[in-house]
Amino acid sequence: IQDYVAAAMQNNKGLLAASNRWQAAVEKAKQEGALSDPMIKYEREDSADYQVDTYGVSQDVPFFGKRDLQSGMAEAAAEVGRHGFEMVRRKVVRDVKNAVLEYYYLGRRIGVTTENLKLLSGIEGSVRARYETGRETQALLLQVQVEIGKTENELRSLENLRTPLSAKLCSLTGLKAGEPLPWPDGAATGKADATDDQLMARLKEHNPELRVMAAMVDEQGAALRLARRSYLPDLELGYEHMVETMTGVTGDAERDSDRIMVSMNVPLWFSKNNAAVREGRRRHTAATADKHQKLSDLEADLQTALFNFHDAER
Repeated sequence: IQDYVAAAMQNNKGLLAASNRWQAAVEKAKQEGALSDPMIKYEREDSADYQVDTYGVSQDVPFFGKRDLQSGMAEAAAEVGRHGFEMVRRKVVRDVKNAVLEYYYLGRRIGVTTENLKLLSGIEGSVRARYETGRETQALLLQVQVEIGKTENELRSLENLRTPLSAKLCSLTGLKAGEPLPWPDGAATGKADATDDQLMARLKEHNPELRVMAAMVDEQGAALRLARRSYLPDLELGYEHMVETMTGVTGDAERDSDRIMVSMNVPLWFSKNNAAVREGRRRHTAATADKHQKLSDLEADLQTALFNFHDAER
């Protein structure tokens, strides 16, 4: 099984896609919270008596705390991607193990059915010989022949199932499809290495679905705090240097001057900002409720799985 799992870790396209989504979110987080590109300008004003050259630079600066919140949202989204990748990885491992076990037990069933068919064929020969000598009834011979027909049909169905199960395993592991894969040598079995309470604790602490939802709660929390800062203005800082050249009969004269500018937007439309805060609050509440519901669902699923496991042991 481990060989197939290793092949899936290297070749499975779904796992590759999840990994790239995670890494893309990490790169996105590195971009958020950075200042926008500064603007530079140059202006020239000409007239008959003077010429003015203006050199300037300006920078938009969000209000204090907004950049940190934008970074926090992006980092939480990257955490969603990381735990989403782990969720896909575990699903691939589980699917590969199930596919290998299913393929292994198909081979065992084919072997057992083949042996049964050989046994029935031997019985049919013995009954036929006894029937031909008058020591057995025709009804018993017909009964054995009917069982042989049923077993042959079952064997053909099992043999036909080998190709799709092999193709499924190839798809999961990224192996080249073609001739059916060889039968696995064996299937590892074992007992649970933890108590029911320990498994429940592991579920709450390590389940990747819960971690995804916890990161989504963090993301929506940062979005809500950012929406609350929409009432605060953003700034634009600028600096300009002007060179004024005067022309006249006595020659040219230059005069330099500097100017510092500070401007801000006015978040005047409170209805829009109020709606943004209400949206953020509802999204955060929804993410929190989804997380609690998922925990309840997973706990119920684990309880059912543990019951089935213990019931099978009895």
